[in-house]
Amino acid sequence: EGINHFMERFFDIVVVDNRIKGFFQGKDVKTIREGARVYFTEALGGPKIYKGRDLAEIHKAVGVTDYDFDCFLAGMEKALSGLGIEDETIDEVIVTMEP
Repeated sequence: EGINHFMERFFDIVVVDNRIKGFFQGKDVKTIREGARVYFTEALGGPKIYKGRDLAEIHKAVGVTDYDFDCFLAGMEKALSGLGIEDETIDEVIVTMEP
């Protein structure tokens, strides 16, 4: 499934990004990735099945800044581009994921 492949590539990128990898060190990245997959599926028009905590609250609790989130989005853009997704679609995804 496309979303699973995207999530794998995306997390492969963000967990080694020196600017934000600290958010993932010592964490269960597999669980985070699965929660993100469900959230992204819903946010991008899929079934409404996300039952997790509010992402804004989670990000605030761990100290994610606007800069950190921009780095996260850059990783998303890189993963989508690497999968051959068209720029227009990438832009739509990024805009949808911005708070």
